[in-house]
Amino acid sequence: MTRDLTMSPFDRISTGEAMFVVGEDFQVLRWSRLATELLGFEEEEAVGRPCYELLVGTDARSPGICGRDCPVLTGARVNARVPDYDLLSRCADGKYKWLNMTTLILEGASNGPHARRQIMHLMRDVTDKRSVEEFARVLAETLRTSAGIPSARSDDDGESDPNSQPAMVNDVSTYNVPQLSPRELQVLRLLAHGTSTSEMAAAMGVTPVTARNHVSRLLNRLGVGTRLQAVVYGARTGLI
Repeated sequence: MTRDLTMSPFDRISTGEAMFVVGEDFQVLRWSRLATELLGFEEEEAVGRPCYELLVGTDARSPGICGRDCPVLTGARVNARVPDYDLLSRCADGKYKWLNMTTLILEGASNGPHARRQIMHLMRDVTDKRSVEEFARVLAETLRTSAGIPSARSDDDGESDPNSQPAMVNDVSTYNVPQLSPRELQVLRLLAHGTSTSEMAAAMGVTPVTARNHVSRLLNRLGVGTRLQAVVYGARTGLI
């Protein structure tokens, strides 16, 4: 697809955050180097494509927030100020990241085919923050269950609470839960207790380097990126 090279005032903006620019037809007009580093899509892949096809975004309450009926663009049409929001976005490798999005709107941004409005999205990775929130929710849910308190995620009619937190990135219900070895289960349980690397090494009778290697192998087995995500995964799947 031919790239639109029409100059935009956004081209004169220098930012240290990942960003991309779209027109009212959702077509990506600009895609920064930091956006490539964040999501993995090269500029040549991104420019000219509809942003909703690229990001396939969702949020806590709207499974299909990205689409032709984008609420961000709808809001921009009636109000020039769009609040920051979190978006669960697809990466080039098929995995997902939570992004905090800031939206900047410029009317009459160019004299070309996208003259009416251009929208810049600034993106920052908040995956770990959202994982902490999910971990807290899982722990709270476990405590409620242990105490015999009804789940906070449903009401008396069994409907899902719209204010409940979203599932962990790469919802584990859609994947086969791996069968962990006794050693891997031991590592996971130690992580769930907040054990440091040195404490884990002492508990397992190995060196700290070996303990770190065990943790790395466990994260790879579970398909997660952090220790906290491993604990959340284990809690959601009943491994711990």
